[in-house]
Amino acid sequence: MNKTLRLVWMALFSALLGLVSQLALPLPAGIPLTLQTFAAALCGRVLGPSSAAVSLSVWLILGAAGVPLFSGFRGGMSVLLGPTGGFLAGLLLLAVFCGLAPTGKKLSYAVASVTGLILCHLTGLLWCCFVTKQPFFTAFVTLSFMCFPKDILSLIAAEICGRGLLKAFPFLERK
Repeated sequence: MNKTLRLVWMALFSALLGLVSQLALPLPAGIPLTLQTFAAALCGRVLGPSSAAVSLSVWLILGAAGVPLFSGFRGGMSVLLGPTGGFLAGLLLLAVFCGLAPTGKKLSYAVASVTGLILCHLTGLLWCCFVTKQPFFTAFVTLSFMCFPKDILSLIAAEICGRGLLKAFPFLERK
C-alpha cells in the first residue's frame, strides 16, 4: 500500500478512537466504559504493530495537547496524568500486541490480544495506584475486574471486524 493511503488509514483510526471515546458509560469508580479497547484492538489488527503505534500515538499526543479526544470530551495533560492516564497509554500496548499476530491466525491473535489487554490493564492499574495511593487489589476490583468481560468481547469483535476490513480492503497489507 502506498504511504499516503497508509497515513490516511492511520488518521482514520486516530479519529475513530476519538469518536468512540465519547461513547462512554460512567462508572462509580471513575473509569468510564468505552469502546476504546475495541478501536485500539481493531487498529492493531488491521494496520499492524508499527502503524497502529503511530495511530495511537497521534491520538494520545493530540489529546495531551488539549484536543478533546478522551472520554467526556476531555483533553490535556491533566487527563493523562490523572487516574485514567495509565489506561489510555496502555491502549497503545494493546494495539501493538494485537498487530503482532499474523493475519488469519486466530490462536495467535487470541494470545497476542489477551497479552496486550493484560498489559493495558496492568499499566492502567499501576498508574492509578500511583496517582490515587490506593492498594493494587482495591484498584483491580473496582476498575479492571468489572471491565475485563467487556474488553474480552471487544477483542473478539475487533478480530471479526478486522477480518472483514482486511477482506473488503485487500490493499491493507499490514506492516
